[in-house]
Amino acid sequence: MTDYDALQAINALIRIYQAEERDRQPPALRLLPAQEAALESVQGMCELRLGRAQLRKRTEETEETAEFPPMIPPVTLAEIIACLKRVRKSIELWQKEGGRRGYYDFVSPFLP
Repeated sequence: MTDYDALQAINALIRIYQAEERDRQPPALRLLPAQEAALESVQGMCELRLGRAQLRKRTEETEETAEFPPMIPPVTLAEIIACLKRVRKSIELWQKEGGRRGYYDFVSPFLP
């Protein structure tokens, strides 16, 4: 996966949530498989923070759901859009600094 793939996924999510905020139909998307996987992963976290999804804990045998910690209140669509725009700026910055995988190299130490 390259920074371009991440950028396409983030841009698509921004468009999806902006359409929702404006009570419009989500745009038709044409994404490559890596971009689609990135979109689904980030969208899952966004939906969780919007209070629309539950945490899922997977083990080898089962998949369980857990409640999102009550001390973390859900955020608004406007806040999610602002966060996604901030991520987009970070991708653009690190891509300039480190090339095609600059953002990936930057964030990979923070991911499991």
